[in-house]
This record gives sequence, structure tokens and C-alpha cells, in this order.
Amino acid sequence: MEEVIQEYAPVVIPTLCRFEHFKRCIESLSNCTGAERTVVYVGLDYPAKESHWDGYNKIKDYLESCGNLGFKELIVIRREKNYGCGQNGNYATLRNMIFEKYDRYISTEDDNEFSPCFLDYMNKGLEMFKDDDKVFSIDGYHYTEKINKYPYGYYIYYGVCAWGIGFWKNKYEQYLDFYEKNPPRDIILSRNVFKIIKANKRLLLSLLIMNRKRVSWGDCKQGIYCLLTNRINIFPIISKVRNFGVDGSGATCADIDDTYSKVAMDKSADFIYDDSELVFAKEREVRRALNSSSKTITFKEYLKLCFNLICFVLLLFIDFFDKKRKYPK
Repeated sequence: MEEVIQEYAPVVIPTLCRFEHFKRCIESLSNCTGAERTVVYVGLDYPAKESHWDGYNKIKDYLESCGNLGFKELIVIRREKNYGCGQNGNYATLRNMIFEKYDRYISTEDDNEFSPCFLDYMNKGLEMFKDDDKVFSIDGYHYTEKINKYPYGYYIYYGVCAWGIGFWKNKYEQYLDFYEKNPPRDIILSRNVFKIIKANKRLLLSLLIMNRKRVSWGDCKQGIYCLLTNRINIFPIISKVRNFGVDGSGATCADIDDTYSKVAMDKSADFIYDDSELVFAKEREVRRALNSSSKTITFKEYLKLCFNLICFVLLLFIDFFDKKRKYPK
């Protein structure tokens, strides 16, 4: 049964200086079914260093001349200083502003490209699962692992991928409250760490790195949150998103890997959701397929894990004496 969408969720795009990425992102979004019903908020951050200016000026000039690109409204927020990342950063400030007006939103980085049915898929999902407390988010990217002979158009999984994702305000605030009470250090010291190790050792590595560096990786934290609180996320079996950001140009990923920009993407104009009871019944089967590559780690990852475990023990002593060391939200 298709849900009637009264109002489309707004889309939030933080950006700074990656002009080609941003242009591809927003123009592919403008070609989506439902773009004319969508309000888009672009947060244009202020350059933090000289190398940012060229791309920044190209994005600024583009936004001043492109009109609304067929969206219901295109709202550009130009920062007068560099906001960067973190709890008071460009994205977080945009998100908090959206939550003052809306009960849901769609988030994307500026390095994604979208299928024509991306907005249709996202908005139908946000409406369909809004009252299901078990569902945390609607995700647009499909993991590259194959789920053999899977008959439905979407699946459920505890993992989270931030490459085009929809949230509800009330559920997102529950997630923030969880980490307010359970910072990474406390999770590592709790019995919950065994559940993480059993499901996905890479999540433990991410947790240790976040603890050591005092950084916040949203999709990793959200995946851990869903795993520990028995929540799930909705994923398409055919991706609605490609990502071009694993090219060394972003703020958080210095590696170069074009796998994600070549993923098969849905060419359909709309999306029809299958009966959720049938899909939810396949949860164990899907988890086995996706976890098969997560339970083992490479030798390099093993060395990183050992190094970060040693750092964790040392930081326990530092934290005991330095009460001012805080975790970003």
C-alpha cells in the first residue's frame, strides 16, 4: 500500500569548495521525480584556507545564477566564517535549523549523484515507517555485497550509510540522547562491546579511533546505536546513490577508491515499496549475507586494532585526570 505524501522532506546539502562534485550532486537531485515539491537547503561554508577559494567562488557564482533548478525552493545559507565539522559545524547547524521547522529531513554530502527515483524512494519510506520505532533511517545507498535471490525492492539492516539518508526528528534526538549517556569509551568498557565484536569488528575499530581522536563519525555511531538498541534501517536493493567522494578531496576520507562511483544505480522514475512484513521476515538472511565480509578483518586492520587498543588503555589514565576531555556530538 503506497503512502500519501502530504509534504516532501527538505534536503540538506553542506558544501565548501568541491565545485564539480556539488554541481553533479544538485543537478542530479533536480532531475528526480518530486524535485518540484522539494525545498533544498545548501549550507555554503566559508573557506578555511587559500586552496578552498577557487572552488568556493565557483560554487557561489553557480548558486547566484542557477535559479531554483526546478525545486520548490532553493535556499542558500552562506557562512560568514568557517564552521567546519563537529557539533557546531556547517552540517550540524543546518540540521538544527531544519528541526525547528520540520519533523524529518534528507541529508546528503555534496559528492553524491542520485537516481531519478531517489526523492520518491526517500519520501515514501519516511512516510511509511514514521511510526515504526524500530526503523531509524531510510538509506539511499546499496552495499556492494550481493544478497542472492532476494525478491524485494528493499531490505533492512542495522548498518547505516550517510550517502543520501532520511531521518525523523524524534528518532534522531533519541540517538543523540543515547550518546550523551554512552560515549564511545563507556561502550568499549561495557558488555555491549562483545555484541559489536560478534557483529562487525570494523565497528569496534571505528569506535576505538573515535575515542582516541575525539572525533565523531556519524554513520559509524549510528550503526553502533542501531546494533545495540535493536533498530534497523531501510536500504534499496538497487542503489539510488553513487558516491564520488572517495577521491581524497573530502574532510574525512583521504583514501582513493572509485568503486562507489561505479555502483549500479536505479534508472527508474519512481519506487514502489513491498509489504514490510515480507521484507522484515528476511532480516536474518540479509544480515548473514552482509555480515559475511564484516566478521573478518585484514592484517592491516588487525594491526590498527591492536594499536588503538593500546591507545585506549593509555587514554583511560588520561581521562581519569583530565575531566575536560569531551566527545563531539
